[in-house]
Amino acid sequence: MNSKSIIMIVAAILVLGGVFFVLSQKGNVSQPSITEVAPTVLQETPPTSDTTVEESATITETTNGFEPATITIKAGEKVTWMNKTGGDISIDSDPHPIHTSYAPLNLGAVKDGASTSLTFDKPGIYNYHDHFDSSRRGKVIVE
Repeated sequence: MNSKSIIMIVAAILVLGGVFFVLSQKGNVSQPSITEVAPTVLQETPPTSDTTVEESATITETTNGFEPATITIKAGEKVTWMNKTGGDISIDSDPHPIHTSYAPLNLGAVKDGASTSLTFDKPGIYNYHDHFDSSRRGKVIVE
């Protein structure tokens, strides 16, 4: 055998060895594990003693309806709805039942004794109601 034949045999062995190595590693590839993550629930944090919160208006819903039924605020101010009905309420934009006049005002269910808030950024007239008792209606006028 000449040196050229030996080089060809060694090259073939190296190529075959490399192919064998690659194929043998294919089954050893580790798959990433899937970890379930609990959904994050965002909750409004009550202010601490060093935090100043200026609420522009508070509306209380009682069994008699919204008090006051109409308020006027400036753009950028916050309105807080308090539930004092003895049951659940749902603050939603008009018209009932499709709530399409102002999507951010579709605040949803509020338990008795709890509150929810919305900051109104743009001037306008925003009509809303309690979805659970649509005879209870209110209006926010933003200047």
